[in-house]
Amino acid sequence: MREGDPERGRRGTSPTGDRPPREAPSPRPSPRGPLTPPHPTVTARREGEQFEALGQLLYWFIPIVAAIAVVVGGFASQTYNDGADNFLQAATSDEAPALIVPAEAVLKEIQ
Repeated sequence: MREGDPERGRRGTSPTGDRPPREAPSPRPSPRGPLTPPHPTVTARREGEQFEALGQLLYWFIPIVAAIAVVVGGFASQTYNDGADNFLQAATSDEAPALIVPAEAVLKEIQ
């Protein structure tokens, strides 16, 4: 380091700069090994035969929800206008108003 260096006295050096920076201590190995759980006699809470059904349900959850969504969407699209008495016809220009059309007139045009 040079005299007048702004980094002097920072980042692990002494203010006088006479000692090298301290190194981080090396980690000590665990007596049980690196991958051993802290308490080998304790098992996971959700482990065993009694949780197989829950695991299968969670595995198939997204496909089941997607199938239900398709069925409900199909039903909704088929019954969307059931029981409608009137329909709204969009305006043909900026000055023209929207028109309310009776359902019988619309159904006659479709058939």
